Amino acid sequence: MIIINNKMLKIINGFSILMTGVALFCLFLYHPVLENSKNFVPYIILLVTIICFLIIIKVLIVFLNKQAPIEEKESNSLQNIRELEYELLNLKNIERVPTLICEMAIMELGESMAWIGLSAENSGQIMPVAQAGSDSDDFLRDIRVTNDNDTDGIGPTACCIREKRYITLSIAKGYNSHLPTNQESLRDWENLLGDKGYQSCVAFPLLVNEEVLGSLTIYSKCEENKLLDKLTHLQAFSYIAAIAIDNLKKVNKDRASFQELVKMLSFIIDARDHYTAFHSANVANYARGIGEQLNLSAKQLKEVELCGLLHDIGKIYIADKILHKAGPLDFEERKVVQTHAVLGSNILSQSPNIFNLQIVKGIMHHHERHDGRGYPDGLSGEAIPFYAQILAVADAFDAMTTERPYRKALPHEVALSEIRSQYGKQFSPDVVDAFLEFMDHGEEREDCL
Repeated sequence: MIIINNKMLKIINGFSILMTGVALFCLFLYHPVLENSKNFVPYIILLVTIICFLIIIKVLIVFLNKQAPIEEKESNSLQNIRELEYELLNLKNIERVPTLICEMAIMELGESMAWIGLSAENSGQIMPVAQAGSDSDDFLRDIRVTNDNDTDGIGPTACCIREKRYITLSIAKGYNSHLPTNQESLRDWENLLGDKGYQSCVAFPLLVNEEVLGSLTIYSKCEENKLLDKLTHLQAFSYIAAIAIDNLKKVNKDRASFQELVKMLSFIIDARDHYTAFHSANVANYARGIGEQLNLSAKQLKEVELCGLLHDIGKIYIADKILHKAGPLDFEERKVVQTHAVLGSNILSQSPNIFNLQIVKGIMHHHERHDGRGYPDGLSGEAIPFYAQILAVADAFDAMTTERPYRKALPHEVALSEIRSQYGKQFSPDVVDAFLEFMDHGEEREDCL
């Protein structure tokens, strides 16, 4: 189907104006000839033909002006669905899909609001996970929705979940055939919508393999007939929302399993030496605390914490006789131990889809010094990867406050004094400031210990 948009209408309209000008020009040009000619019938026929042609074009423009907005909106709806499908296939952005669906739903209907709720397994309450629309915050704060067939479960959201089918509600015209048998139970919801200026509502269950995950509920200030006109597209949004949320639950489950696996791996690394038990967890705790003070994003905080848990993974290649030596290491032994940073980064670099370049570089360079006297590459200042700058402080502090075969653990105050003394020398000034701020506020996370 050819979509007639505003640009094409302007072109047709311009053409009709041009033809009108041509007709008037011809009339003006041949006016003297017509006055002196006895046979002016062909000229009259030509003029009538042009006028009829112009009338047809004008009628066509009026018709297309009515059709174009409809067809253009249909095209926009299909474009919205394609955009959602793209986001769904792109797992990196899958968390955006529920909110994007709510936003696109209100774009379809104009002045409206939409929200997606998920069924809580224990309480039976339907918890909002995404919303859009100017009234959504106030509305969702004022209501409580459950799956139970009681006062909190009489609305369209709860009904569509219980009955596993979409529910529509019209204030202007009364209830329609899509409502449950006990239509009186929705009378309170009708009044609540009317008070906020809404005229119609539709709620879709989010179904995956006959399991109801939650619902997509849309309230509109337009009449029911306009809402029903958009029902097919809105239902398509609910299908996409169900798939996205199902995939998101699986992704979150995989992430939780991955975190448990990483913690178990860090425990195995630390268990090789009872003197460094929980060292990796401690470093992860300090690294996250530093990151919070530096206002890192949630994603960066997870990554820097992951760096802390796995920063010593390369030590699995170091012989026990060196790791367990009861005394300071000699020059050759120190060189062997120093290889653990590169070995660890080599291990993680084999899985680029799990461990990105920032994580790999953070682990590879966590023994660099701000003054350039560290290893493996002797980097200095801002040339040191950011995660590595954080790990350097976190690792050093926990090493100083942990008992070793050749020395006792230092008190926290002494270790903090040593960190301060290396300000701008061994450690990045910004990172030291953030670490000291973190320690001053006592924000160590006990769940990592």
